[in-house]
Amino acid sequence: MIFSLMKRNIQLFFRDRSSVFFSLLGPVIMFVLYVVFLGAVQSDGLKSLFPGASTADLDNFAITWVFAGILTIVTATTSLAAIQVFVADRASDRFKDFAVSPIKSSKIVMAYLASTFVISLFMTTIVFILSELYIVARGGQLLTVENAALSYAILVLLCAVFSALNSFIVTFIKSLAAFSSFNIIVGTASGFLAAVYVPVGTLPKAVDNVINLLPFSQAASLMRAPFVHQDLNKLVSGNSEALTKVSEFFGIIIKVGDYSLSYGLIIAILVSLFFVFTVGAILQIHRKLK
Repeated sequence: MIFSLMKRNIQLFFRDRSSVFFSLLGPVIMFVLYVVFLGAVQSDGLKSLFPGASTADLDNFAITWVFAGILTIVTATTSLAAIQVFVADRASDRFKDFAVSPIKSSKIVMAYLASTFVISLFMTTIVFILSELYIVARGGQLLTVENAALSYAILVLLCAVFSALNSFIVTFIKSLAAFSSFNIIVGTASGFLAAVYVPVGTLPKAVDNVINLLPFSQAASLMRAPFVHQDLNKLVSGNSEALTKVSEFFGIIIKVGDYSLSYGLIIAILVSLFFVFTVGAILQIHRKLK
């Protein structure tokens, strides 16, 4: 029964083209900004740091950095769009039909959460593949098997975390109009919260600290580490001082005050958020179904 409910939720999501579009709005905005404006800005900034580096190496690092951020945003926006099915069911009083059906509420809850994760992972996987194809088409190189596997494992984690977070948040939204407004806000603001529009190194320290406390920035940092690894190492050519400087400037390594957040700590934080918001979402959705 859970799989039948999941299938129904997934079909409803893909049947609504506006949901699919808005789930990718943030990443599309980011990509357009990069092509039109940000790409040149990033390359110029890198040239000042690495005057002897080739234009190709600078551009390859810039585009992999951008796509690492885009992939992070996709995990958040697609999971939010996917859980619209719950809001639609609530707004249309479909919960009353569920209440008198023989289906256990626990199965309905799990179907909402599982379908949200599946949709997010599916959409993110497509963007992941397209990003690699685009990078290669521009003259870049494919991720190594190790970096690709690590990047995808991180994507799975991020899809799970943001699916839980968004599932919890939407339990407080009662109408599709309110959900649509919230969806647009998240789609456009997530790029800033993940420090994708501009590197954290260009922001005031106080703003930098606040952003780095949020899961968006932490998730982006975790995603960037394996995704830009090859191009970053090629750019710095073994210079450890330059590696640290660029990593901090571009949010590959993030700091709160003078404390650097290790990748192990970030993973622990994200896993903790997953469990907390999964439990919260389960309790909230179960209560709304009554």
